Amino acid sequence: MKKLTIATALVLSVLTATAADVSVSSVRDMTSEQNGYRVTVALPVANLSATKVEGNYVRWAVGHNFPLTSVGPVALSASLAGVYHNTQKSSSEDGYGFTVGGKATMPVAKNVNVVASLERFTGQSRISNSDGNTASLGLNVKF
Repeated sequence: MKKLTIATALVLSVLTATAADVSVSSVRDMTSEQNGYRVTVALPVANLSATKVEGNYVRWAVGHNFPLTSVGPVALSASLAGVYHNTQKSSSEDGYGFTVGGKATMPVAKNVNVVASLERFTGQSRISNSDGNTASLGLNVKF
């Protein structure tokens, strides 16, 4: 919880300095079959996100979205991110990995979008039991 408070403070300080998109999403980890949540701040140079799956892990990620195409009002993009995976058990069980995924974004109001994504996580051997897919659905607000 302490890390989430620090991350929130960092996000707020970044938001005051630059224009950004903030997303809050519900997350489903397909490997552990558990639910969680994600907060993402999309800056011009990178996306910063924190994902918490209850009783399982916290993932801190830095990555980027690559726009692909639009189908009507829906924008499709690919994503790639480097991840620090915190198992919340002991630091010897933590590790690094990466995610690749796809995202669909559809506007619902002037500065509000619905965002759906599917990601694949792959990590070091000591956290390989967390390798798998994650789906999310949430709202994105532009500042």
